[in-house]
Amino acid sequence: MITNRCTRGLTENPEAKQIRQTVFVEEQGFHNEFDAMDAEAWHVVLWKDEHAIATGRTFPAQGETHAWTIGRVAVRKPYRGQGIARWLYGNWKRLRGNMARFHLCYPPRCVHADFMKPLVTTP
Repeated sequence: MITNRCTRGLTENPEAKQIRQTVFVEEQGFHNEFDAMDAEAWHVVLWKDEHAIATGRTFPAQGETHAWTIGRVAVRKPYRGQGIARWLYGNWKRLRGNMARFHLCYPPRCVHADFMKPLVTTP
């Protein structure tokens, strides 16, 4: 069974930071992975059998009503290809309501983000 933990900021959700460090910095070689938005964003960590398996963050889209930006979605290697990121996106939709719009934010180097493009509602 998959469970989740959602917190504002990374302080109370250190697993989010650890997963991002592993996936983006160690595996993909990103630099400056953590930014000022981390303190304001809502971070979700998905858990399966007491293991933190994925994370992502969301925050209000600048200048828009009922719009959220999703970013920093990371899934640990053993759990990739199982629809975990889609499940995470579905949870955000349920949390924010069906009227909410989401914008996917990802760096150009992030090759694993293409599968989420069809899920994103654009204005």
